[in-house]
Amino acid sequence: MRFLKPFGVAGVFALPTEPFVGLAEGHAKTSPTWEQCADPWVIDGDSIRCRNLGEIRLLGIDAPDYRDSPPCVGHYGNHICDDAAAKAAKQALIRLKLQMPYVQWQALPITRDRYGRLVAEVRAGSIDLSCYQLANVAARYIPQYDNDGRIARTCRH
Repeated sequence: MRFLKPFGVAGVFALPTEPFVGLAEGHAKTSPTWEQCADPWVIDGDSIRCRNLGEIRLLGIDAPDYRDSPPCVGHYGNHICDDAAAKAAKQALIRLKLQMPYVQWQALPITRDRYGRLVAEVRAGSIDLSCYQLANVAARYIPQYDNDGRIARTCRH
């Protein structure tokens, strides 16, 4: 479990912990269900886009950002601003997608972040993407981003 140790998390903004509000505004879901991710596209090391679900932030992790990204330029929170590490984190997810072209990606909506993005557990087949990024040292675990310790429990197994 060495990859679950948080490092450098002082000053990181926590994600909201309110229950997930459904994709159609105003329709609250009491227990979210796994949803198919149509045409998954890797945005960066901790975000993907699904044609049917929009942009999704991976639950519980933070990947490095490019130096010219808004979090780095604006000095928001405690981000790792490293172009090479940001590229490597993005490439890790792209490699996974290319290695398993016919595997369905699914998302389990958990909440929305302060920017309105869906925050979800995401898996490619049986591989949890947050755990995958942690195991490949492409992201760091952020307890404040892990609603109810879901990723900590999932990545332990």
